[in-house]
Amino acid sequence: MNNDDMQPFLDFLSEISLKEIKVPEHLKIPNWPRIAGKISADLGYRDYYYAIRSDETGLLRIVWNRLKKQKIIFTVEESGTFHVDFIGSRSSFSAGTKDRVLMERICALLVFHQFKDEICKMIIQKLEADLPNHDRLAKTIQEALSPFATT
Repeated sequence: MNNDDMQPFLDFLSEISLKEIKVPEHLKIPNWPRIAGKISADLGYRDYYYAIRSDETGLLRIVWNRLKKQKIIFTVEESGTFHVDFIGSRSSFSAGTKDRVLMERICALLVFHQFKDEICKMIIQKLEADLPNHDRLAKTIQEALSPFATT
């Protein structure tokens, strides 16, 4: 996903004031089968958007991280919660739906939204490769991820 793909969304956000946004802790992918266990999708090194709180206004700002590419690894836990690991040459951090900090949960959702089609495809491909005799499980996970797919 490039900057042009997100531009309409960013234009929309610039027209509204987000004074309060709520993302529940332990947000899960609905109907995620526990039997699938923990699955990761390595998205490689990417530019991405992330959320920060403006010091001046206290409102949510969406920022394009184009100066330092970081490796992004998206992981769905057995429970269906998920987190994103950002691994850079100088620093690394993680953001997830189990985090207590609201901005971390927002960041995880924003990254998931940007790469959801690739994430869903990678997870299904990984399951099919790792579990060739478990077509039913792969189908169940595909159904759990289908509400998020746009292609």
